[in-house]
Amino acid sequence: MCGIIVIYSKCGSLDRAVCQQALDSLYHRGPDFFFCNTFLNDRLFIGQSILSITGSPKINIKQYHTSRSGRFHITFNGEIYNFNALASDINDGKKFATGTDTEVLVNLYDHNASQDIPEKLEGMFAFAVYDQEQQVLSIARDLIGEKGMYVYEDDSCLIIASEAQTIIKTAKQVTHNIDLLKRYFYTRHFLTYTDTPYNEISSVPPGANWQYDLKQNRFVIKESISIGSLVDLDRLETNRSKSFDEIVDECDHVFQENAKSLVPETPYASVFSGGVDSSLASSYMLSQSNTPKLVALSFPEKDEISLKLDLFARKMSQSIDIVQVTKEKFKNALSETYTHTLFPAHTHSFPSQKILSKHVQGLGLKVMIGGDGADELFGGYDAYKNLVPGQDNPSPYTKFIEHDIGFFDFDASAYKQKLDESWRSISSFYDGIDKNEARLQSSLLIDTTLQLEAVGLRASDLMSMAHSVEAR
Repeated sequence: MCGIIVIYSKCGSLDRAVCQQALDSLYHRGPDFFFCNTFLNDRLFIGQSILSITGSPKINIKQYHTSRSGRFHITFNGEIYNFNALASDINDGKKFATGTDTEVLVNLYDHNASQDIPEKLEGMFAFAVYDQEQQVLSIARDLIGEKGMYVYEDDSCLIIASEAQTIIKTAKQVTHNIDLLKRYFYTRHFLTYTDTPYNEISSVPPGANWQYDLKQNRFVIKESISIGSLVDLDRLETNRSKSFDEIVDECDHVFQENAKSLVPETPYASVFSGGVDSSLASSYMLSQSNTPKLVALSFPEKDEISLKLDLFARKMSQSIDIVQVTKEKFKNALSETYTHTLFPAHTHSFPSQKILSKHVQGLGLKVMIGGDGADELFGGYDAYKNLVPGQDNPSPYTKFIEHDIGFFDFDASAYKQKLDESWRSISSFYDGIDKNEARLQSSLLIDTTLQLEAVGLRASDLMSMAHSVEAR
């Protein structure tokens, strides 16, 4: 995992010291080594801090961010799980020098149209590719939104970075988005869409496949694939007709294949909370040739199951490294999340993720397997078992919450309307099927779209990378 930064000056050369400070602010995301380069007479800066997981990039650091033709240059954050298969499709008779997914990805641009490449990738990613011939930046983000990317633009510059705090420290001026902060009180967690608590900074949406023309100083393509593109009503109906055992067998096969993709070459950890999602994930990772060290948090006054993890350890004949979380430890971690992100914590899992990642870093490990997304994708929350019939969003995680909190200068009805529009848009994917099934599936999809990306995955990325740990 890495930290990426792109700074483009629309008028005149960049201050190299400012660019270097921006890159330095991402050190925690990639402490192994740095890469940077400038183009267009020092008007374009591309940099990356690198957490080395695959291959041996350091042996050829000056070359592997550039395609063999010399035309394309990349800054990349994430993991491409099918990069070996993609490498075999590049038939130019040359060997890959580093064995990294980054080297394969940038060379795909020599052989494919830029807009066609993101859909070929299996993994989690956020990257920018500079086409030196056309003077165009292509930026892309994975469909689920595992890896974040933020953008800032004014009359003088464009900045793209893995974390908003880098932009805040680099841009000339940013102002607080006060209305967004007030919206914090009207949903269970902090749902932000593509907005951020800063007016001039936005989050690049999941599935983005954008292009910025440096000759025209503007975005010329802003396409984004919706997660709704994964909805297949025919397959849903086919699955409804399958027996329980058939569904279990199919899930088992999918989980096994995913575990093979996720297992890193290096030693790693897997979260084991005692819940179904992390327990299953850990179990499948333990079936791989490279097995993980199991880690967990214990909340003595909050989570009873965390007090019984020794029973799981005995059943699996596998020790679990347990971190005891006190009120003081949690309070300190919460304060640190604000300092690191310069955002309000989107959910209570932010400090928990930070505590666990810091512990994993202390174990000398770079990768941690988690269970983020399982509840939204598979309906693990109890709320999905008791959906109330009606037209409105029944999920407590993405619906507007009516209460007595108010602000003299803020009308929350516009935010409610936005959430309602999201619900109607998501529900439309399930038009024509059984109403109860459609309601359940719509709840899962809207929570995957809004809640998972803005809450669980943002905590996973920002808090894990705060301690140089790649969360998968």
